[in-house]
Parts: sequence; C-alpha cells; structure tokens
Amino acid sequence: MCGSGGGFWHPPRSIGPIRRDIDDRTSEADYTAEVSTVIQDALKDFNERDVEAIQKHLQLLRKALSKDIDDVVETSFGGSVAKHSYVDGLSDVDILVNVADTELSQTSPGELLSYFAKLLRDRLPDTKVREGDLAVTVTYSDGFEVQLLPTLKSEEGIRLPDRGGAAWSKVVRPHDFARKLTDVNNAAGRLVVPVIKLMKAAQSSFPADAQLSGYHVESLAVNAFRDYRGRLNAKEMLQHLCRYVETHVQTPVSDSTGQSVHVDDDLGPANSPSRQRISSYVSRLVNKLRSADERRDAAVWEEVLSE
Repeated sequence: MCGSGGGFWHPPRSIGPIRRDIDDRTSEADYTAEVSTVIQDALKDFNERDVEAIQKHLQLLRKALSKDIDDVVETSFGGSVAKHSYVDGLSDVDILVNVADTELSQTSPGELLSYFAKLLRDRLPDTKVREGDLAVTVTYSDGFEVQLLPTLKSEEGIRLPDRGGAAWSKVVRPHDFARKLTDVNNAAGRLVVPVIKLMKAAQSSFPADAQLSGYHVESLAVNAFRDYRGRLNAKEMLQHLCRYVETHVQTPVSDSTGQSVHVDDDLGPANSPSRQRISSYVSRLVNKLRSADERRDAAVWEEVLSE
C-alpha cells in the first residue's frame, strides 16, 4: 500500500529481537563486571597477606646463617617474594645460599645440606628443620615454610644441586630470570604477576602431584606472555595462560637464562605420564572456565579462585 507522498509503507520492526539484543549485552556486561570483582577481591586477599612477617622469618634465617659463615655465605631471596608473585600457602619461597670459593665450595650438595640443617637446628632449636634431597625446609609455628637451596657462586653465575642432589648443575642465572619476568610483566600492563597469582590459586585444588611448582608457573607465564597480543585484562589473560599451560606443560621448559634447568626436570621427558596428568587437570580448568563464560556464571570463578 502506498502512503502519502508516493512512498511505500513498511511494517514496524518487531521490538522482541531488539529487546533480546539489549538484554544479552546487559547480561554480558553484568557478568564481566561480576567476574572482575571476584578477581579483584581474590588479588586483594592475596596482597593483604602478612608479607612483613614473611620478611622477618627470612631475615632471621639470614642472621642464623651469617653468625658462623658470614664471610663465605651470601643469602638472597630466590623465590616468589623476590619476584612479587608470592601467594601465601601456594608459592615457593626459597633462599639461595651462595657459597663463595672456600672449603665449603668443595663439598657435595648433600654434605652442604647436612651442614646447613645442623646449623639451623642449633640456631633455631624451637623451629622444625627438615632435610630433603635438594633443600633444607624450615617450618615455623605459623605454618610458613622456607626452603634453603645451597648454591655455588662463580663469576659466570651460580650452580644448583643437580637431580638427586648428588652433583652440581651447570651455571644458572636466577636473577636474569627475575628480570625477564619483570620485563614481560611491564610490557603487559603489569598484569602478568597478578595472573600468576591467580593461576597458583586456581591449581591449588589439584592433587599435589598435578600441581606445578611456583617457578614452573612463572617460567610458563614468561613464555606465554612474551608476545601476547590479546586484551589486557586479568580474566582473559588467566584463561590464555591456562590454555598455554595445558599444551606446553607436555614438553620441558627451555629458557635462555638457564633458570629452567630445575623448573620441571622432575616431570620427566616430553609427554611423560606426569606431564599428561597435569595437562589433564589444567584442561578441566580450561573447560570449567569456558563453561562458566557460556552460562555467565560468575560463581564458578569465585569457586576456582577461593580454593
């Protein structure tokens, strides 16, 4: 039918699809905001842990060691406290005990471990000291643990105990790794370190033998975000890291700094049963978060990050 002026009349567009489109966009925005709040609350909780108390524990260990061997031992924080990726109860916190070129430097890693364990038991009689294959673990009454790794210092770098603790590794440069992590973090809007914290929390519900060490998570994150071109928000970056880990945990980490020498040796060769087991659990996490996005269920994110 023609209307006035000779034009053609068109029936008005149904309001239903327009309303559904608006509702969908509103629902997606609400979901994204909810997840963002969950993530920020989790990070706030991590960051409010008593880092000052942790530093006091580490300083006490430094003092206990230096009383007898301050002329040959230099201690430096080698774990997550130094890299600002510490998450209470989830991270590795290590002291690298760098031994200069003295009589101690001629001992085996095992002999050096025994020496440190005895020294710490003498100096900290009320604190639990446990000697392992590669490190001495000190456990305080508040549950906080510190691992001390004996290292041999040289002009080229340091040497760590090799697998089994019977020999020394080739030269590694953990401080170079820390700088690399800092560079990658800065290039990605300083979000890589927060995402590492989230990843450590997300995997805490996995069985112990399916969890990545703190160094392993950090090493994979450095590689995952080195050339990252995605959106700079913690939600999408955590999902990106999970997908990266799902695939790349299947092969040993290779890093030019040498820090990777001991990151994942214990998992065996490529596609080993241990690597496949970890990949399987991370895959479940990937699917869980993807399903939460499809259902717009922010409660799943809260569950994952509060494990």
